[in-house]
Amino acid sequence: MKISKIQKERTIILPEKYLAFLANIEAGEDYFFNEYPEEYPDFEGRCWAFYDESLLSEEVEMIGVGKAPAHQQLALYLKCYQQSTEKGEIHSPEGQLAISRFANAFVIAEDEGDFLYLDPAVFRFGYFILMVVM
Repeated sequence: MKISKIQKERTIILPEKYLAFLANIEAGEDYFFNEYPEEYPDFEGRCWAFYDESLLSEEVEMIGVGKAPAHQQLALYLKCYQQSTEKGEIHSPEGQLAISRFANAFVIAEDEGDFLYLDPAVFRFGYFILMVVM
């Protein structure tokens, strides 16, 4: 599915810098992204597998939770988290945040189960690290 159609369906307008980047990435290629350039200017960043236009629409299934296109898969994880913990908030560097804040997160890349996403509340990069505690 074309990115313009995804934006229309989700009623969002993605940042121009991201759209320009998306137009030039190769499927399956890894890119380094430093989430904290001000704090760590010399750090190359984590190696993220960014989704190209076709991978953004690839269907992801989480058994017992549902299916979603890759760009919406964070919602599946949050639904699972909420069902298993019965909490309506998640811990973040900014403190406790409502799960609803991330309901419309736009996932753009992954790294070993962690997601890099665009935060629709402010359209800046954020990341979600899935932590499993046994």
